[in-house]
Amino acid sequence: MNSPFQYGKLAMGSAFVNRVDEKRELKQNLYSGINTILISPRRWGKSSLVKEAMTELLKERTDVKVCYIDEFQNLAGLKTYEVLESKMRSVWQMQQKTSYCLYGSKRHMMIEIFNSSSKPFYRFGQIMFLSKSRRKSGLSL
Repeated sequence: MNSPFQYGKLAMGSAFVNRVDEKRELKQNLYSGINTILISPRRWGKSSLVKEAMTELLKERTDVKVCYIDEFQNLAGLKTYEVLESKMRSVWQMQQKTSYCLYGSKRHMMIEIFNSSSKPFYRFGQIMFLSKSRRKSGLSL
């Protein structure tokens, strides 16, 4: 039996399955200026979702530009992270016509960064928890 899922690489095009609602919401958020924080365990398709949504958005909207930065919570491992975090927030909040999609798999760390009132990125955007992908036929991982 051939699996509809790809493992170990981004699922793009026909390999991208069953994230229609999440993709639509992510595209709408970002085009509308709503920063989005995407959280899910490793290998649940965050990068594929973001890449697929951004590819579609670039095709649909000629006024959109995209820049990718690695899993956001990895920055917290830097020795100067607290200073960097404050500087990023102070610059990013002043930018006009810019939306961010920040994503990561370390749920507790991501929630701490974006949901703690003592942190610079408190309420920086809408938090989306990605559910496990399921094929329409009912097969699951």
